Amino acid sequence: TFKDDQAIVGYDLMNEPGVALGRQWNRLVKETVKAIRAIDQRKTIIVESIGANPEKLKDLPIFKGDPKVVYSFHMYHPDRYTHQGIGGRPFPVGLTDRSKSKLSPEKTIKEVAEEMLDKVRKWQKDHQTRVFVGEFSVNRDAPNATDYLRLCLDRFERYGWDWTYHAYSTNSEPRRPGEVQIEEDDVWNIKL
Repeated sequence: TFKDDQAIVGYDLMNEPGVALGRQWNRLVKETVKAIRAIDQRKTIIVESIGANPEKLKDLPIFKGDPKVVYSFHMYHPDRYTHQGIGGRPFPVGLTDRSKSKLSPEKTIKEVAEEMLDKVRKWQKDHQTRVFVGEFSVNRDAPNATDYLRLCLDRFERYGWDWTYHAYSTNSEPRRPGEVQIEEDDVWNIKL
């Protein structure tokens, strides 16, 4: 079993569980965490919100008394900024531009990002949980992209969250000097 394997530090139940799972995801989370804990009480279990959406953390079951259950989301908020120029989205969009979101159309991109992270922090404090930002990133050509990353990292560190950075690129993007491009077929033919 994995419980005695020192190379396994934890279990991530699913990356970006699909919206189609809906309430079934919560049932599956409860059953899976219970099954893992019946065998392994020591290792961390990462539970991610539907679609990795930070606003969906509130829908997850809370495992009180199990500090090794960690709740995860991805920070690409607002995606009008982080994914600009991708898939036909407008480019350029700056941090001080209006978000044009349904809920906060007059707020700036920066204000909307800060507000989202503050909402997650409030949720974390209300439920006394650990938080792991499983992915965060921004289009490398976005105006003030480093400021967005700094904003995220400052909050993650201040709030004591664990995090991983996601370096997004596609085969359709032009390569820059020193970048390695992996063709999609190669991904499925990796030899270990």
